[in-house]
Amino acid sequence: MIANFPEFFMDTRVRHRETSADGKARLAAVADWLQEAAALNAKAMGFGEDQVFARGITWVLTRMVLQINRLPRTEESIRVRTWPGRLDRFGHRGYEILNADDATLLLSAAAEWTILDLKTRHIAPMPEDMIQEYPEKTFDIIPFSGKILPKAQNCPHRAQLLVRKDDLDVNGHVNNALYFSWILEPMPKTDKQLAMVDIRFRSETFPGDHLESSCTAYLPTADDTNLLETRHTIMRTDENGNQTETCRARLFWKEATHF
Repeated sequence: MIANFPEFFMDTRVRHRETSADGKARLAAVADWLQEAAALNAKAMGFGEDQVFARGITWVLTRMVLQINRLPRTEESIRVRTWPGRLDRFGHRGYEILNADDATLLLSAAAEWTILDLKTRHIAPMPEDMIQEYPEKTFDIIPFSGKILPKAQNCPHRAQLLVRKDDLDVNGHVNNALYFSWILEPMPKTDKQLAMVDIRFRSETFPGDHLESSCTAYLPTADDTNLLETRHTIMRTDENGNQTETCRARLFWKEATHF
């Protein structure tokens, strides 16, 4: 069995192509860093890509939440910390991104991972021997914004997307990091700053798929905070005109601050 309270650190620097015009990291880049750190940690624990592929299965991300203090900037040195969280019907994982020089916490994140059967493309149970190896005690992780993500309805903002061959990852489907970009595609230009992203991945997408990314206008939140909320959905339309939701997200926004 793996020792209790395992954690893993990955150091990197924010590259120019990983930032937007404002010099701050793209959400897709953040998702890439978290995914890479998780993959390296899983490999070190014996649950990595090669180990699960040999069983005809793979890990897939089903949900992720980001709590953002600020996004890293171009050429900033950062440290990604990750650790396996509790294990139930999902494998939970926690993350932090810190400034590598002074350990300032830039953002926290949590994720739900599950097992996909590569032959059937259906969700599968975790092998019993993997469960037995999982650490008994782990660090806590941050909560999601709610048990269920609300539907995005009455969306005035829409963008059409076409999945490319280059969008695929080693699992043979679109990599989860791209959805972080796609949910923002229909958003009008804003001077607000992201405070939280809660995103659920509902079905796979493949090259040639026609997608529509939609989002609501800003909505007031139910509590006393000064945050505003937008709700997002990505729908896939097949050749017969049938639609399937591939992704759903809830974003919280705050007034921009300058450092």
